[in-house]
Amino acid sequence: MVLGLAASSWTLASEATPGAVCEERPQAPDAAKVAGHYYLSGVREVGSELLLRADGRFQWMFAYGAMDFVAEGRWWRNAGCIGLAREQGAQVPFQLLRRDGDEQTRATYADMDKYPMPGQGDRLLVYAFEASHGMSADGLEVALRWADGQEQTVVAEGGAALFEPRPGMPVQVGARWPRTGMQMTWMQVDADARWPLLMRLDVEALSAAGDSPMPTFLRIDDEALVPTWPGDERERGRYERQ
Repeated sequence: MVLGLAASSWTLASEATPGAVCEERPQAPDAAKVAGHYYLSGVREVGSELLLRADGRFQWMFAYGAMDFVAEGRWWRNAGCIGLAREQGAQVPFQLLRRDGDEQTRATYADMDKYPMPGQGDRLLVYAFEASHGMSADGLEVALRWADGQEQTVVAEGGAALFEPRPGMPVQVGARWPRTGMQMTWMQVDADARWPLLMRLDVEALSAAGDSPMPTFLRIDDEALVPTWPGDERERGRYERQ
């Protein structure tokens, strides 16, 4: 599967209301007719591929801005639709790094202590990064939760999420990519943790955990497959076989 496609933006159906689904059924005898390699068309600056294998397995790739998503699992045909069941990965998409971690983590914390962020003052800082693919963490939603249940949520800029101080110290840090429908991932903060905090992103885990724009199912329209989300009838391109 070719993974070298580029993209910059796509409107996701993250606020769709519950509706029709493509109920899973035993693979129909004519299911193999729709097996093949499909490419998304009709959406500017977005690249996506879908491989439906004759053995009932699928592979999917989506390039969206600085992020590349991949997924695989099983597929089935149910009358006029193709259902997709993604396999969930065991990785965690976000991880708070401890100051006594590996050499690189210790060095990064040392730099953060030595060179505070300009304008940080007494505000709490969570710095997020992704090392494997060079993906920017800008736009990531980061949240803090205190023992009394109060929360603050900010959007990271330059990888940094700055929070206004309030009584007590946060007990949890949360993170999620917006517009994808994924719930906030919460991580426990050690009671004796020194701030700022460093958080690592895992792109593959984000995709496997469901934090990706993969359609819920695909509507069969002649020779094309139309990506569909429950409760949202807007058409966002179509997958065409080549």
